[in-house]
Parts: sequence; C-alpha cells; structure tokens
Amino acid sequence: ASENPVQARNVSPVSYSHQPSSTISTNQAAVFDGNEDYIVAPDTSTIEFSDEMTLDLWIYPRATQTCNVMKKGNQYRLHLISNKVCVTVNGILSMSDWILASNNWTRVTVSFKSDSVLFYINGGLVNRWAESFGAISSGSDSLFIGGTPGAETDFNGMIDELRIQNRYFRSQDSVFALTYKALDQSTDLSPRIELCYN
Repeated sequence: ASENPVQARNVSPVSYSHQPSSTISTNQAAVFDGNEDYIVAPDTSTIEFSDEMTLDLWIYPRATQTCNVMKKGNQYRLHLISNKVCVTVNGILSMSDWILASNNWTRVTVSFKSDSVLFYINGGLVNRWAESFGAISSGSDSLFIGGTPGAETDFNGMIDELRIQNRYFRSQDSVFALTYKALDQSTDLSPRIELCYN
C-alpha cells in the first residue's frame, strides 16, 4: 500500500508503450540484471500475514536460473530453481512442476495457507500440493523483490504487475479473472491487496 516507502537499487524501468494492448494498460516493468539489483520495502504490518497469502506477478526470466524473485526473511520467498516456480514458507520448500520459458512473459500466482499451496500459471492451475507450513511466522525483515544484498543469487529479467494479497485463491476462475487485468492502484488496492508494484 502507499504507506510502504519503496527503494530500488540498480533497477531501471522499461517502457512497453510501443506494444499496444487492449487487455493490459501501458506501463513499465522493473528490469534486473542479476547482479545485486533489487527493490526493497521495509517491514510493516501490511506485508505480515499469518493465515493465508497470495503472491502474484508477471515475470520475464532472461535465462534458466536459480534465484530469488521475492523474499521476506525466513517468512516467505518466491524463487526459481532451474526456472521451476517455488515458494518457501517458514523454511519449508514447495516446488511446482512448471518450468518458466526464458525470454517470455508469464503470469505466476502462488496462493498458500497453513496446509496447502496452489500454483497458477497464466491463470490456470498447474499444481495443488498439501503442505505443512503452519501459520506464517512473523518477523522484522524487509521485503526484497528481484534480489537481496549479499551473496544470494539475484533474478535476471523483468518483473511487472506484482501483487501481495491477504487471501487464498481456491478458484481458478478468480485467478484467471485477474490474469489479464492491468494493475491500477487507484482501483485495485482493496483491503485484501496489501502491496502492489506497477
């Protein structure tokens, strides 16, 4: 939400205004080169959840990679392992069977609660796993997008239309309805959408 002051390091926007679309409004994506580029938002209650959560974004990996995409300490992390979409909650890893294509935009939505995780790709459900995450732990770590300071591997590619939501999507239809709807802070921020980057 607007109360999160966000900072970026070595991240540059890229305009897609030359690619008109009737379903996605013109905007800019964050570009990461894989070398300590990141966006950071300090810890606030708006990105602390205990029961359920959804991480949702458009992603464009430039190569096959193992890297962080989004991370908040040991609480939750969206990452890639050889371009397989993964989420780690409370230190417990859950991996999708889906491998992202390099040099291609893909909508990734990962919805989880204490005992399950759902992986959606371009609005379609690709994996449903039972997990033993438990309640999402609380912490004071900042939220990092695209990478983290230090030795961890950072994302090389572009990220756009990022949403962090305080909900668990049970329905493929509800995820698909948002897949090609552009993020608009003036209309999209609701009590269930806690942080967005457009």
